Amino acid sequence: MVLRDSSLNFESVKDVLDYGLCTGCGTCVGICPHGVLEMSQSSDTAVPTLSSSSLCVGCRLCLRVCPGISLNFKSLNEAVFGKQPIDLQLGNHVACYLGWTLDPEIRRVSSSGGLVTSLLAFLLESEEISGALVTRMNRARPFQADAFLARTREEVLEAAGSKYLQVATNVAIKDIRRQEGKFVVVGLPCHIHGFRNAERFDARLKAKIVAHFGLFCGHTVNSAGLYYLLEKLNVEKHDVVRIRYRTKGWPGGLLVDLKDGSRIFYPHSSYWNNLFGLLMFTPRRCLFCADGTNEFADLSFGDAWLPELKSERGASVVVSRSVVGERLLSLTRALGAVELVRIKSAKVIQSQKGMLRFKKRKLRARLMIARMIRIEPPRIVAQLPNPEPIDYLSGFFPFLVAASSSSERLRRYSRTLGYITRLFNAF
Repeated sequence: MVLRDSSLNFESVKDVLDYGLCTGCGTCVGICPHGVLEMSQSSDTAVPTLSSSSLCVGCRLCLRVCPGISLNFKSLNEAVFGKQPIDLQLGNHVACYLGWTLDPEIRRVSSSGGLVTSLLAFLLESEEISGALVTRMNRARPFQADAFLARTREEVLEAAGSKYLQVATNVAIKDIRRQEGKFVVVGLPCHIHGFRNAERFDARLKAKIVAHFGLFCGHTVNSAGLYYLLEKLNVEKHDVVRIRYRTKGWPGGLLVDLKDGSRIFYPHSSYWNNLFGLLMFTPRRCLFCADGTNEFADLSFGDAWLPELKSERGASVVVSRSVVGERLLSLTRALGAVELVRIKSAKVIQSQKGMLRFKKRKLRARLMIARMIRIEPPRIVAQLPNPEPIDYLSGFFPFLVAASSSSERLRRYSRTLGYITRLFNAF
């Protein structure tokens, strides 16, 4: 069934923020032809703001490329791949793989198999590309992450690993446009959606992008989530020097460096399974996302959460979606940079079954419930499976969890609501 939802009319990016539909991706700022938008910090979360209303000419390009207002799967599939997908779980794809880097240094610092880092390092060293748009933690402000154009292996290594927070990656659109060369962009689904939208309006930008590397994403976390976690670990914010979300093997854990030279390690299974994975501190727009496996990337990468792969070294599942993606994988494998084993798409689905169930089958129920509780959802054109009756019964809980975790007065209830949500999502 094709779902078309909502018909909002926005006048500015402020309207997008007010309706809770901003993903924080930064596409609007990066594409603005007059430079009148900027990302301003709000409690360590960047949000788009109009820096000079007198210079805005009302072209509305910022709204036309915004992936938060709407997402048209049908149109994007035609624009990117020239066809509609047969597999409605994973989207268009050529092949699926299980893989890992053969570089021990890269594998040591990576969240799982290290394939993204290894591919980027190889492409830069072989001069296939001039730079890669990646994200690293801010050295001066440890609770923030910044996107930048990496041009060396060392800079790519600096960006390795997951960052569970909102990042305005697509502000770098303006940097890519004004620099010479060819680039790979790396991002979450909302970042890739924003880039694909922007490229439809900007041929110069499109010509500079060699490939899009997409990361799987269940949802991101707002800044209050990290502060809450640090509070539970009895860590004062002003004592923090550096944060790494995934380190020390696979699946690893959170590593916090403090000013006195000490470190605190908290296993990933503890802070994700009992906090962020319960949808606590989840931005509202994430609850309407229908794309967990980054369906409009050339290559999509995710953790291989498979029972037969219990190793501290980790591995990645890779969905190759285009001729470009296949060529880059073949090139790096032929030259001994990575190990790849072809797998069936069912294995990828198995590795992400909970996330896909939430984003695909249960989404239509949440969209209906959102309207019932007067939350305006984004416009979505997508072919989604019909929900089960239990999905309508449980569809209220994600909104309750996200809202209550953001309220200090109600926060103590949000974890219980989160466990209930997880229980419902298992069916």
